[in-house]
Amino acid sequence: SKQPSAVPSTSAVPSTPPSKQPSTPPSIEPSLKPQFPIPSSPTKSSSLPEAARTSSITIMLIIGGCLFAFISFVLAIFYRRKKNRTSRMNSCKAFARDDSGEIFDDDNGLDVADTGHEASVRIALRSDLNVDINIPHTTVIDIDHPSMWAISFDQLLEVRDQAMNLFKEKEEDFDSKTLRDINEAIIIPVCQRTKTSYALYKNPKGLKLNVFVSHSWDEPFRAFVDSIEQVYLHSLEKPALWICAFGLVQGSSDEIKAQLGVGDTPLDESPFVRALQAADKYLVVRNQNTDLCSRIWCICEVMYAREYNLIPSNTLIAGPNTFTDTTISCLEAKSFDINDKAKILKKLLTEHNHADIDEYIAKFRTFSNNQK
Repeated sequence: SKQPSAVPSTSAVPSTPPSKQPSTPPSIEPSLKPQFPIPSSPTKSSSLPEAARTSSITIMLIIGGCLFAFISFVLAIFYRRKKNRTSRMNSCKAFARDDSGEIFDDDNGLDVADTGHEASVRIALRSDLNVDINIPHTTVIDIDHPSMWAISFDQLLEVRDQAMNLFKEKEEDFDSKTLRDINEAIIIPVCQRTKTSYALYKNPKGLKLNVFVSHSWDEPFRAFVDSIEQVYLHSLEKPALWICAFGLVQGSSDEIKAQLGVGDTPLDESPFVRALQAADKYLVVRNQNTDLCSRIWCICEVMYAREYNLIPSNTLIAGPNTFTDTTISCLEAKSFDINDKAKILKKLLTEHNHADIDEYIAKFRTFSNNQK
């Protein structure tokens, strides 16, 4: 019989076909180094929105802080301005004097009379309060105060031009017309229609005077205006003028008397004296028809201008000096209303001897601007 062939001796481990054996990539080599997990990309991407949120919150906080600071700044300015305005108003009241000359004290007991002229309080308030900061112990001036009844220089020239055209249409000589004629033709109609003075009709909020004008109603109106125009011919800034015809409500004699003060009303409270007291300059306009110093109101104005230190340094003279050599006593001076003369003389003769008044008026006549 046929004997089986001998098989070479091998290991007892069963053999695995080559196709069944696990394949190991040749690049991977077993490593003895410890392995640590590598953070995956999803973890890195999740941290970006959180950083963005933190940055947004920071920006919002900065903006909020700036906005808060701005609002606080605006409120602080508003509060400060309001406080300053209140303080100015209180100061103005504390240092104001009423029309009768009574002096008001502030809450700290500071008397205005103790401050002196050089230490006068000059308070700059808003323009619509009508404050004159040039008057010692600054006073808030109400529209009812006569010093607010002025007309501007240009408004005076407008009246002249209006009157010139009016009388030209009537074929009348304008050069011969006096202020009385202008009053009848232009001023009274305005006053009766508006129930107010011509000055307040043209300046409803009032106009503070710079110059008080002393004159006569009998003067030719054109010459009157031309004289004033000549005085300020070379002045860059034209003044506000207080002229009684424009400052008072013109109408009947009773209406005029009521404004001047009747009965026992002190002369110091008349609109003439109160306006003159507030004036910066005193302008005397002479004329060729009437001697100003023969009128009791003109004498009164001269004596008060002297009392208020307007003469001589703040006095201006205009118009012809026709009556320089004329002499007349204040006792013989004329007035439209005899009661006005009585009241004025009573006041003046209480403080002066009539001879002293006449002497001063004679000296005043010699003032000349070299106009003949």
